[in-house]
Amino acid sequence: MQSLKRAMEEAVQNLANQEQQLQALQLDQGQLEKQQRDMCLSELQCEAAELQQSLEVQRRKNNELREKNWAAMEALSATESLLLGKLDRTTKVWEEKLRESEEAQRVLLKNCDTYKKEGILQRLQSSVEQEEMRWRVKLEVSQREQRELSLKVVAVERERDELMAACGELENVRLDKQHLASELEKAKREGATYVAEVNKLQAQLNLALCRLEAGENQRQKVAGDLSKAQRSLDLIQVEIQEEAPAADLIENSHSLTQRDGVEERRKEKMAAGLYQTVRELQQLLLALNKQLTTGQEGVMETVVQQLRFRNLLAPPTTSTHPTLPALLPIPPRPPGRPPAPKATIQTPSLPVCLEGDLQRHGVLTMETVKEILEEWCAQAYHADILWFSKLTNYSDFLQPPF
Repeated sequence: MQSLKRAMEEAVQNLANQEQQLQALQLDQGQLEKQQRDMCLSELQCEAAELQQSLEVQRRKNNELREKNWAAMEALSATESLLLGKLDRTTKVWEEKLRESEEAQRVLLKNCDTYKKEGILQRLQSSVEQEEMRWRVKLEVSQREQRELSLKVVAVERERDELMAACGELENVRLDKQHLASELEKAKREGATYVAEVNKLQAQLNLALCRLEAGENQRQKVAGDLSKAQRSLDLIQVEIQEEAPAADLIENSHSLTQRDGVEERRKEKMAAGLYQTVRELQQLLLALNKQLTTGQEGVMETVVQQLRFRNLLAPPTTSTHPTLPALLPIPPRPPGRPPAPKATIQTPSLPVCLEGDLQRHGVLTMETVKEILEEWCAQAYHADILWFSKLTNYSDFLQPPF
């Protein structure tokens, strides 16, 4: 029985240690981070295998303890039946002896006439008391052994119940481990999905940053072109103001030659050519306007090349403003053509015309520049004044508002 008790105590201690290990394992699992999940998964699998082995060992121990318990129960029942049989037999023997002693006492009492009654009674009483005391001691010993065996049986049953409960807890722990393993696998798949999404978003962010940088460069380029166009307009206005006296002289000489019929036809031919040039310029202006509204690249360079191809623009020369082409000189009047009378041509000088247009239109915008150019084209067609020979780069007028 002592070896059985020690075995039960060792089993209970092992179960307590395993419960402590399981609690420590659960606490450690709650503190692990995502970066150590793979390693923890392998460790948990190893520990699960060890716990499975320990569970098998514990199950074998439980089976052994169950067999020992059944053996102890059988031994206890056998001992109890044996003791009860011995007790019954002893009781019967003592009852028989008591009856025999009573019968002997009666016989002796009958035959004690010659004996002293007191001595006989004392001897009989002492012997009976001794036998009774001896019987009572044996009865108490047997009852004490019976109570001890009953207590041992109760303790063994309690330990058996505890072992069954511990086995149920181990089964729950095993199920929890399987659930945690599935959760870890799911978290690992989600982590891989998150990494792919982060890489995709990073690529989209890099592409957006490149587009933003290209847009910023384009904006800076447009701002630089705007400032260059402003400087070009200022230079053109200065040149126009400088050439105003020469334009007045041309108007005076032109007014003196109006009566000549041959020169009139030449004038009409020149006006027709100028009108054709103005129409081409209007088409180029429309192309430039479309380029500014749609933001297409390379149209401005194409227009400049077309202007140079039609000899409307001079090739660029080295100057203080390298982005502006050189101004074309005023083309000389053909020899033999008399100047027209001044009274027949009522056109102001170019600076006065610009000032009047500004007063009439207000701030120069793209639409107002188009209107001014159309008015100049009409005046040039009727008056044969070559103002457009002084405009070097018509694309300078097609910038956003000054």
